[in-house]
Amino acid sequence: QHLVDYLKDPESADRLGLTPPRGILLIGDTRTGKTFCVNALLGEINDMLESTGQSGKYKMYHLDALMIQTKGIEYWLGLVKQSAPCIVFIDEIDLLYLQRTGANKTLSEFLTAMGDTVNSKDSKKQVIVIAATNRPETLDVALRQPGRFGKELRFEYPNYNDRLEFLKTKL
Repeated sequence: QHLVDYLKDPESADRLGLTPPRGILLIGDTRTGKTFCVNALLGEINDMLESTGQSGKYKMYHLDALMIQTKGIEYWLGLVKQSAPCIVFIDEIDLLYLQRTGANKTLSEFLTAMGDTVNSKDSKKQVIVIAATNRPETLDVALRQPGRFGKELRFEYPNYNDRLEFLKTKL
């Protein structure tokens, strides 16, 4: 909700110093709803924009590991930066093997490109990068710092009471 409110009125949030994180890492087991949550976020943003008469202003780009390995993260984030403001979703980021093992050129490129992309001071040119993984231990510590993926959201399977409440609501 904080992210949606920020996108609705970024100038007042900037004045108060209440800017949301530009990099968010979603962590959880397979099938816990990470991708679904990002799609729901985009739906909320689109609904908010329609209600304010700005529909079509924000785009979401869904990148997977194969696309990034093929063309490189610099290429994709460069394209995204040109069409800002937008949200970039990188699914299964752990498949990029972003660790400091040997000469990992991909990690270096990723850190540089992400820093250049998300650190825009212009609220009308914001790029928010959201990544999902079910193996956070495979990501380098530098990626999980503030200014990159400093905000982590954990997803878990619903427990018995959550499922019961869901069924009651649906029925």
